[in-house]
Amino acid sequence: MKTIRMKPIRHGRVSIIIPAYNAEATIADAVASCLAQTHPECEVIVADDGSTDATWDVVSAIAGIKAIRKANGGVASARNAAMREATGQFVAYLDADDLMDPRRIELQLEVLLRHPSAVLVSTDFSAFRDGEPDYERSHIASYYRAARLAGGVDGLYDHVAGMVGADGERSRFLVGRVFERLLGGNFVHFGTMLVARGACEAAGVMDETLRYGCEYDYLLRLARLGPFAYIDRPLLRYRRGPAQLSHDSAHGRMPLDTIAVLDKVRRDDPALARREARTFRTRYANAFLETSEMTVASDRARAAAFLARSLPFRPPPRDVSRIAAKIMLPASFVSLLKKALVRGHAAPAGR
Repeated sequence: MKTIRMKPIRHGRVSIIIPAYNAEATIADAVASCLAQTHPECEVIVADDGSTDATWDVVSAIAGIKAIRKANGGVASARNAAMREATGQFVAYLDADDLMDPRRIELQLEVLLRHPSAVLVSTDFSAFRDGEPDYERSHIASYYRAARLAGGVDGLYDHVAGMVGADGERSRFLVGRVFERLLGGNFVHFGTMLVARGACEAAGVMDETLRYGCEYDYLLRLARLGPFAYIDRPLLRYRRGPAQLSHDSAHGRMPLDTIAVLDKVRRDDPALARREARTFRTRYANAFLETSEMTVASDRARAAAFLARSLPFRPPPRDVSRIAAKIMLPASFVSLLKKALVRGHAAPAGR
C-alpha cells in the first residue's frame, strides 16, 4: 500500500457551497466550521433559499463569506446559484446544519491533488444530536443501505490506494470506478464531497426539477466521468434533529424521484440499461414498493396503484403480500397487530 506523507497544501482554492433554508439555529455553526479549516484558501458561499425565518439576518452578518439571497427553489436551485459565484479550482459541499472537521478540506485536497484522475473525494461521517457527543462515529453504513449490503465501503471501491493524515491519526483512502455500483443504490454522502471544478463543469448544473433526487442524479453524472475516492474517516458531523425529521418525512416522495433519475439514465444510455437490466428491475421494484408502503396511511387507492406498478418488475412476493395486507386490512386492525407484535417481542422468554 502506498503511503502519502502529508504536507500542508498551499495552493488550490476551494469554494464551499452551503444551501440554507430556515436554518437560523444552525447556519452560524456550520459556517464557523468552514472558516476554521486548516486549508488556507477557502471561500464560503451561503445561498439562502427563500428562508422565512432569520437565516438571512444571521448569514448577512457573518464577515468573510459570500451570501446570496434568492427565492425558494429547492436545494438544487440554491447550489446552482452558489456555484455561479464560486471561484475555486475545487468545490466542497456542506449542509446548513452539519459541521466540518477542521482538517476535512486539507485531507481531501491532498487525495485529489495526488490522484488527478479522481473526479471527487467523499468521506465517512459521524452522527450527533444537539447538545450531545457523537452517538455513532462511523454513520455511513447506518445511513446507506448500499454500504450495508456491500459489507462496508471496501466492497464499493476497487482498492485501497493509500493513507492520509499528518495529525497522528492516519486513515485509509479508497479509489474506484463506482458508476455501476451507484446504480444499485447511493452510498456517497453529498455533504462530504470535494469535487474538481472541471468535473462540476463537465457534469453540468444540478437538475432543479428533482427536488429530492437531485443529488443522486448529479452523482451518477459525475461517476460517468471517472473514479471516485473515499477517505475512511469521519470528516463531517451529521446533525440528527428536527430538520432531519422534516426531511425524512419527504422520503415518501424520494423513491419517485429515484424512478425519474433511473428513467433519465435509461434514455441517455439504452445499451447500459440493457446490460444492467437486473439492477434497473430491482431498483424500480423497490422504489414503487417503498412509495406504496409510505402512501398507505394517507391514500390507500394510490398505494394500491403504486403496488400494481411494481409487479412488472417482479418484486419479492413476501414484500408484495405484506404491503397488500396493509392496504386491504382496516387501519385499526393493523395498529392493534403492531402493538401485539411489540408486546410479544418485549415479553420475557419462557423457561
